[in-house]
Amino acid sequence: MKRIAMVLVFLLLQAGLASGQKKTALSVMDLNITSGITQQEAVMLTDKLLNELVQMRRFEVVERSRRDEILKEQGFQMTGACDQSSCLVEAGQLLGAQKMVGGTIGRFGAVYAVELRMIDIGSGKIDQAFSRKYAGDVSNLLDAMREAAEIFSSWKPGAAGQSSKPGGLFVVTEPDGAKIIVDGKEHPGLTPNLVYPLSEGLHQVSLVKEGYSLFSTSRLVSVGKVDTVSAPLMSLAGKLKMKTNPVGARLYLNNKYQGLVNEQGITIEDLTDSLYQIKAAKWGYHSHRAAFSPNPGRETKIDARLFPMRWTFTVSSGGVIGTSPGKTPSPGQDITDADFGCLGPAFMAGLGYNISRHLSVSLMYQFRFSNYAVDKDINLWRDTAQIIRSVDADIATHSALVGVSAAVAWGRFEPYGEARIGVGRAAARQTYADEYLSLQASVMTRDSIISKAYDDAAGYINYQAGGGIKLWLSQRSAVQVNCLYNSEALGGYPNHFYDPAQEVDLKASGLMVSMGHVLHF
Repeated sequence: MKRIAMVLVFLLLQAGLASGQKKTALSVMDLNITSGITQQEAVMLTDKLLNELVQMRRFEVVERSRRDEILKEQGFQMTGACDQSSCLVEAGQLLGAQKMVGGTIGRFGAVYAVELRMIDIGSGKIDQAFSRKYAGDVSNLLDAMREAAEIFSSWKPGAAGQSSKPGGLFVVTEPDGAKIIVDGKEHPGLTPNLVYPLSEGLHQVSLVKEGYSLFSTSRLVSVGKVDTVSAPLMSLAGKLKMKTNPVGARLYLNNKYQGLVNEQGITIEDLTDSLYQIKAAKWGYHSHRAAFSPNPGRETKIDARLFPMRWTFTVSSGGVIGTSPGKTPSPGQDITDADFGCLGPAFMAGLGYNISRHLSVSLMYQFRFSNYAVDKDINLWRDTAQIIRSVDADIATHSALVGVSAAVAWGRFEPYGEARIGVGRAAARQTYADEYLSLQASVMTRDSIISKAYDDAAGYINYQAGGGIKLWLSQRSAVQVNCLYNSEALGGYPNHFYDPAQEVDLKASGLMVSMGHVLHF
């Protein structure tokens, strides 16, 4: 609303100041090229200057095609560029113009130099001169043409009847809300605003807004005229557009969490002109770290590739549940292949290698402990005595497990499936006892005699398959819980029940539940 009101005031003031004034006829000659600019670019810049003068509504500007047509009809011949005062005066006389604009433009090293002048056809004197240097891209010269048009449009006629009213400046910025400082003094109010009245002459205008670069320019104020100062303010804040491969990484700036990077990336705005430390982190991947300084008013794009951590170290412990029961042989039957109870703890440790983020192989050492017991009625009667023999064994297994697992990343949680196979040795301490039941004189008596204790070893094989879930605690650390079907067998187990030379195979199966800690590096 304020902007609309200020524009209306400006237009009314312009209309009042310009009333009774007749527009001056003006023509623009093609700019002379010295170096570093193509002919096509010079034509575009000439057209830009001409169009800007038309928009200023200060002069009656002769259109380019009309200018060329008149000069051709008058037989005007140019032996070079028409940028000298004599040439401009001659062309202006043929065109019937009161003012002529011409000059040169060229590049010296990394700087473009623009030299323009407005000539009075009647006196041949220079009314206004424009001299500027611009660094950077050639497109900056388009702004030079606009600035030159503003300077030339500030010219005031010296004829009698000139308005004695003071001049002024209508200041507009994008965005609004900048402080206006004219000749070192702050003007009341913020942009858009009318600075009026101002004395005739050159005035220094500075525009200040927090978070934006200082805009400073000089404007020639003429008596009875209000010019426009239009300033696009450059933001000091920059932007960061971050993408990661794979997506889903967590982005940190100076150790402050910014959010997850999705398929489209993540954009962080309002970054001040300072050094930022970037960290993109994802579970199971090495972090991407970088430092950057934002470009004021521009967007910095960073594409980061995250590489998976290849090695893992795992320690876990658990136990087997739901085991097969041990067999009790029938009286008079020898022990052959039998099941043994494998309920007991297990401890594992090993290294793994991640072939990819979702597929890995591992080599682990496993220690298992279980107990195996059999009671057997020998059913041997010797007169009045019966012999019952029993065996009790504590079995410890040592095996190397080779496994493969496949995981599905799901944020902090990571379900996986796993299969293992292991071979090793089983050591057992076996204790045997004979129990005699005797019946004498109708009285039952029981005597137990421990016959012998043996230390034996046997071959061992183990199969495991199942799944679990991993919970990430940090970038490198995770806990995992799994449940695996466990099948194991002892081959060549000595049978001391009757004859140590006799060997049997013991088998067991159940569910192994374990919990462990995994380190990635």
